[in-house]
Amino acid sequence: MWDRRQDATLDGEAPMEARAATRYSGATRDAILAMKGEARLGLCRRLADLIADISPALYDWDEYAALIPIPSHRVRRAERGFSQTELLAKRLSRRVGLPVQTRWLRRVKATRPLRLLEGRHERSAEVRDAFRCRAIPKERHGSAALLLDDIVTTGATTMEARSALIDAGLGRVDVICVARALGSPDGSFDDTDDAART
Repeated sequence: MWDRRQDATLDGEAPMEARAATRYSGATRDAILAMKGEARLGLCRRLADLIADISPALYDWDEYAALIPIPSHRVRRAERGFSQTELLAKRLSRRVGLPVQTRWLRRVKATRPLRLLEGRHERSAEVRDAFRCRAIPKERHGSAALLLDDIVTTGATTMEARSALIDAGLGRVDVICVARALGSPDGSFDDTDDAART
């Protein structure tokens, strides 16, 4: 059974809001791990539908010009054979009517699995300068876009990607994900499986 939606404000130099369809636990956690670790790509449809089916909607889709999936590095993508965020974005796009832009953002740094790092500061340092933006059309400058990821933990990856997109000309970038990994009192996060790597 799916949990209910999760909202969070991610701390950093420029705090941002991230909305998730559910918490990273139980059936959601199992499905994400199977999608990524076992290449059970049919689960992409179910997980994207989980976002689309939330009522009321996580966001007003009409406010946004594009849906941008967090990209995998080319080495990671070659190893896995697919990009789970692109597959999620394509399905979500069909459901909510937002065009997918996979060329605006690319990952240029092959980062270590963030599960190996402790805390927000180490994760932020690891993903610093990990993303580059291709030229965003001038007619889209100042527009709002939605950045899509499968799991958000500390928000280090999404904040870095968001900064790159805003620096390239977008006016507002909000974050949406399938699941939010919530912190424990000891500061750890529930994202420790090998298959949970980006």
